Amino acid sequence: MRKQIWDKLVRDYLNPFSSVHVFKRKKLLKTHQKLFDTVEANPLTAKQRYAVLLNEKRNLVVAGAGTGKTSVIIAKVAYLIKSGVCKPEDILLLAFNTDAAKELSDRCSNKIGIEVQAQTFHSLGLKVIRNSRDTEPSVSKFATDPKLIRDLFQHTANKMLNSRQTWKSAKHFIVGQLKRYQAAKSFKSKDDYDAYLERTELRALSGDLVKSFQELDIANFLYTMGVRFNYERRYPGIREAYHPDFYLPDYDIWIEHFGIDRHGKTAPFIDENKYRREMEWKRNLHKLRETNLLETYSWQKDEGVLTVFLRDQLKKMGVKFRPRSDAELYASMKRQGYNSSFLSIVEQFLTHFKSNGLSIKDLKKRARGLSSKRFSSFTDIFPHFYEAYENALSAPTPPEIDFTDMIALATADIQKRRFKPHWKFIIVDEFQDISIARYKLLHSILNRNSKAKLFCVGDDWQSIYRFAGSEVDIMARFETYFGSAAVTFLDTTFRFPQKIADTSSRFIQRNKFQIRKRLKSFTTTPDEQLFVHWRDTKQMALESSSLERVQELADDCNLSAPSLLIIARYRHLLPNARQIQALRQRWRGKILAPRTVHSAKGLEADIVIVLGLGSGAYGFPTEIQDDPLLDLVHPSDKSFPNAEERRLFYVALTRSKHQTHIFADKTNVSIFARELRQPVYDVQHVED
Repeated sequence: MRKQIWDKLVRDYLNPFSSVHVFKRKKLLKTHQKLFDTVEANPLTAKQRYAVLLNEKRNLVVAGAGTGKTSVIIAKVAYLIKSGVCKPEDILLLAFNTDAAKELSDRCSNKIGIEVQAQTFHSLGLKVIRNSRDTEPSVSKFATDPKLIRDLFQHTANKMLNSRQTWKSAKHFIVGQLKRYQAAKSFKSKDDYDAYLERTELRALSGDLVKSFQELDIANFLYTMGVRFNYERRYPGIREAYHPDFYLPDYDIWIEHFGIDRHGKTAPFIDENKYRREMEWKRNLHKLRETNLLETYSWQKDEGVLTVFLRDQLKKMGVKFRPRSDAELYASMKRQGYNSSFLSIVEQFLTHFKSNGLSIKDLKKRARGLSSKRFSSFTDIFPHFYEAYENALSAPTPPEIDFTDMIALATADIQKRRFKPHWKFIIVDEFQDISIARYKLLHSILNRNSKAKLFCVGDDWQSIYRFAGSEVDIMARFETYFGSAAVTFLDTTFRFPQKIADTSSRFIQRNKFQIRKRLKSFTTTPDEQLFVHWRDTKQMALESSSLERVQELADDCNLSAPSLLIIARYRHLLPNARQIQALRQRWRGKILAPRTVHSAKGLEADIVIVLGLGSGAYGFPTEIQDDPLLDLVHPSDKSFPNAEERRLFYVALTRSKHQTHIFADKTNVSIFARELRQPVYDVQHVED
């Protein structure tokens, strides 16, 4: 096998990006053949050796799932040191979390006998700050205890009542703009609209759960103005079960809200003729029985005049307004969950705001550029919470820092020449998870040390941490951010067979913005490798009978005791400890602890079961969307629909060594499951 690899290297090794002459490269390959043959349990492949020898100022290794990217990093460290290019202290080895950093350090020590201390970006930042400032900063408890931030923000929110202008801005946003409005006419189907309403939960300050944003505005207006109302009270004296939207018992007034535009048109998914007949029936009923009917319309919400119209008409009908006190309104906001939802957005917003190094001035400018009243309203309130947070960090002596400060302050210290980077090689693992803040830190190091070389390894197909600030565009457009670079691909996967490689690659590359690559499998298994089990909604849980069906199919792999990993998009979809214990009685091999797809990244098993492939808020892809407010600090990836969810599903598909079994809801069909029915995908469909 080693002779075959060597023959291939001599025959095929032509890397146009390398500055080393081809004959010299052949010599390097031969000189370090023993290292490349023995650094891991199996000899490195030709592409892995190419990657190790990349020696431009900027180098990117584009990996695939299971292609041995960590092996390349360990071999790169060994090659640099054993060839005399540099010493261990000349290498800056970076990972994205503490566990990954420890694994890299341990593998360097155990595999090649070299002590190279891998660091996270945060620990690097803290090290830079400590070495560039007279006083060593302390890490605030805010960085490790989320409850402290929530308590601080709750206290800040409570104080809003003390400032007339602040409270006016906050009330305007929280009551009228906290929920992200999307007009019914923008939805193609009633199912889509209903799903949107379900995940938004239109809860009025009165506690009533209403059925549209317009009704929410009406209910909150009435509540705020102290007008008693009943929501969907049954109309009396008739046989039909007719429930007008609102009834004002003190004035015997009924309010009906009609979902039509100025031209009388309904949303696309509503039978317009039927809707018009129902409108006329309601109008005629009130006219016949001489009851007071006030009509409102959807177009009034779209044009921003709904509550103005409502106020004027109610006044004309003799309704007396007794506005509730600020304290009473605030208590209602807290009681109905408005406050907690608002503070959750503020907390998430703060993280991205700080990590991207933005100022309040930047924020206001962005809000103006996006021309959204909702954005402008939020940017009027957010500075109060940002100021409270920064004051809390500054209060101790000396001032404390949080995790985002570790990176931002280190970047500033390097740029201001308070710290001089000495490293010759910077090696970054899991580069697909790079964020803007981490990019700026790397860029500052490279600018201050012109001789330093950058070596990054990652898989843009597995970039799944956008919610934590990662920006896949930095890897996808590497040269735009770092300049001319040598790029090579690891395209042989050691984990899964070719059909899983082909199907998962075809699936992820539907997004044309992902880096193009084709994986080749190092292993062979029987034909059927990917299965979609179509089940009724009530049968989506993993039960003993369904496990037996998976085991029957897994028998084709001829494994005496196959390992099993059960994963799902959301934790609540996974089997509990009692259920797992019952499943262990029936499965012949080891059952690994169930994981969410996010936490399963990096894991593998012989057989993998993916639960919960359905539609809806907790489906796969999820229909829960980030609040557009976050576009102000971390623009959303609108390049391709469900781009991040598609990458997450790719991770799910590629955890198995032999077979992947997907449980798909045939009632609430996932768009991913529907896509896998297309002939271009080599998937076996099982009607359980």
